[in-house]
Amino acid sequence: MENKVDQKPVEPKPEILLVSASSLSTLQARPSLKDYIRSLWHNRFYIARDARARVFSTGRGMFLGAAWIVLNPAIQVALYAFVFGFILKVDRGMENFIGFLIIGVIFFGFISSGLSGGVRIIQANRGLLKSFNFPKATVAIAKGLRSAVDNIPAVCLAVFAALISQYWITPSWTAILVIPLYILMQFFLTGIILIVGRLTAFIPDLGSLVNVVTRILFFTSGVFWPIDRFIHDPQIASIVMNNPCYQFLDVARSLVLEGEIPGIRTWIALALWSFGAFILGLIYFWRAEHRYAAIK
Repeated sequence: MENKVDQKPVEPKPEILLVSASSLSTLQARPSLKDYIRSLWHNRFYIARDARARVFSTGRGMFLGAAWIVLNPAIQVALYAFVFGFILKVDRGMENFIGFLIIGVIFFGFISSGLSGGVRIIQANRGLLKSFNFPKATVAIAKGLRSAVDNIPAVCLAVFAALISQYWITPSWTAILVIPLYILMQFFLTGIILIVGRLTAFIPDLGSLVNVVTRILFFTSGVFWPIDRFIHDPQIASIVMNNPCYQFLDVARSLVLEGEIPGIRTWIALALWSFGAFILGLIYFWRAEHRYAAIK
């Protein structure tokens, strides 16, 4: 018998496919600012869809669902009214402490959510940022847009409840100017999200510092009491009153409670704070665009 030699099947040689790299781009690349802004505009539909998909997600899985968007600020107002009004008697000499408190607590809640919204936003979307080549700022801007829509019920509650709290006064038409004020605030907060997003992307520990800064602003922005009742040093009072958080609250109270329109200088200052924060935040975020995909 002839010995048969086992023969291994001949494996086909793998085909080599040549692909031109001219149309490929790396995830770790930073385009020019002009191209970056153009790319953001091209992704505007993604920003809108992402914000719409996540809007009113607060309270999902709970019995009351999205009602917590309104219940949460309402409970906070009731709590602070009890502590600062009933216990500490801060309301002495104030005609409408409840309305003052409603505007302060709810509007500062928007600022607080903007500061915390940017904390580690890059890490939270790490898988998406590593998988696709698109401007990373879309994630932060979508977050800002989502917050803007999320907070609409709360701002309506603030204006309505503040007007009801002074039922003996005929509501003024100036309350409708809260709309442009709210829009300016959202530009400001989106800029803050961009800045905090980059800072906490590379130094996560700064997220804890953001919470400390939020607490400081909470007690130094006139949320519970008029600044002039407790701060008598003119220099310190000037610093506090030039704080944009205080200015947003003060203008909202003037429009809703006092029926007065602040001067043009105040509106210009708020516009500079709002668009300045957004533009500086976008530039600051863009300068680290090539580093975000490598974050772990």
